[in-house]
Amino acid sequence: MTASAHDRFDGKLVTLFGGGGFVGRQVAQLLMQSGARVRIVQRHPEQAYAVRALGNLGQTQFVAADATNADTTARAMIGSDMVVNLVAVLSGNLDRANRLTAANIASAAAAHGIDQFVHVSAIGADPESPSAYGRSRAAAEAAVNTAVPAATIVRPSI
Repeated sequence: MTASAHDRFDGKLVTLFGGGGFVGRQVAQLLMQSGARVRIVQRHPEQAYAVRALGNLGQTQFVAADATNADTTARAMIGSDMVVNLVAVLSGNLDRANRLTAANIASAAAAHGIDQFVHVSAIGADPESPSAYGRSRAAAEAAVNTAVPAATIVRPSI
């Protein structure tokens, strides 16, 4: 870890939506190693309590919120310096779980003046995708770009 990476995050509050999942735990650990304080936002935050052991005492916070609800989403990021959206599903109501959550999270970040925003999408995100999943991820990206034009969008593969 370089000193500049540590300085960049030292003491900053980074809010991770979906931070208790497999990818979220890895992101949380790297952020904490870089000196960030991490707020994990999940519908059931107790499922993410294992993240606490990855950092120092007081370095993690847990907030219960449903990202499909704009009000609880906005409250969950009060005081944040940066927001990361890791919420996604592969099946079920893809529009609600992928597009709506991304739109709510990005809109709330914009309302709070948070322009350091990372949205984790998918390699197949495309409005013309033959899969509903790919189309829902493209719609999520569009919603993020509308609310936070400076957002960073990452497209990992499955």
